Amino acid sequence: MLRFGALALVSLLFPICLAAENLKLPSSSSTFDMQTAEEALDLCSKHFADKTYAVFRQYGLSVVAQRNYGKTSSDVDHTSAYTLGRGNVRVAGREREAFILAVRGTDAAEWYSNFDFAPSRSDSSFFAESFLFSAQDIFLNVYPIIQGAGSSRNPVILVCGHSRGAACANLLGLLFNAMFQPSDVYVYTFATPATVRLNDYDAPNIFNVINPCDCVPRLPLAAWGYSRAGKDIILPADPSSVRKLDDALTSLSALAGDVDSYYFARHSLLSKGLSDEGMTVFQAFILLSEGLSNLKPDSMESPVSLQFGALPESASDFSPLLGVLQNLAADGGSGAKALLNEHMPDTYLKLMKGYK
Repeated sequence: MLRFGALALVSLLFPICLAAENLKLPSSSSTFDMQTAEEALDLCSKHFADKTYAVFRQYGLSVVAQRNYGKTSSDVDHTSAYTLGRGNVRVAGREREAFILAVRGTDAAEWYSNFDFAPSRSDSSFFAESFLFSAQDIFLNVYPIIQGAGSSRNPVILVCGHSRGAACANLLGLLFNAMFQPSDVYVYTFATPATVRLNDYDAPNIFNVINPCDCVPRLPLAAWGYSRAGKDIILPADPSSVRKLDDALTSLSALAGDVDSYYFARHSLLSKGLSDEGMTVFQAFILLSEGLSNLKPDSMESPVSLQFGALPESASDFSPLLGVLQNLAADGGSGAKALLNEHMPDTYLKLMKGYK
């Protein structure tokens, strides 16, 4: 089912003449190219269906499908919104047919899915399952479209995503590599959460652009065995800010040392140690997700309200982590906004300009 915004409907009734500029890809999919990265970030960071549609048109791409942009705040399914486009790209000086798949970042109840990274509750999974389920859903919908549109013409495929969309794009890269020649598959992801465990995947065509001051690429924790497929492109960062983030994540890993303890260990809210009446780290993060569910990219100038429910102020296992969260929530959430700003596409674009 195709979902079009108002701009898409208008363009169907009254064709819009846009100054199209074809995407330019490096001759090798395993060569990182900053211009391609900037174009990919532009395509995948518009968040809303109509704005994504418009930027696809600006690159001379027709929009073949848009799905899942209308998810409600109660929809906790492990799915993600995406746009599939089709057009021409320039590779090594010549035009080739291409399909471009852009996966949107977190919206509404998808925060729950982000924190519920192992729905099976298994500590032996090879993937961050919530992102894998989302990637599989996307792949099963777009693969027949790409195949049916003429695989004999050997199309180029560009997959990109930001944040939650980056995690899905990272895993989609592995799925596309399995079904197409990796030399024809280009994958650029931004602010990418960890997606795999025991990473021995040969995926030189997957590039993950990472801001070291952004907390999102640090989850799920490396201490739990998680990493990313492909190659990380580490952007320049302030060392003191990186150390502060390291300290916060150390508090988290001390509280939950593995996937089992994240989901099942109930920490007392009143004192040190565990208690049947306590709270798991997963439950604490679900409280956090409720405070984040109404946050949109266009609401960053508004005060950020983070609600932590019954988390204690007194001494308990949660105290170090709670101290970090309380600092973020102080002064109208100024610390939270500063942290979230490290995650925003505009920040990534600025840092990419300084990458060498």
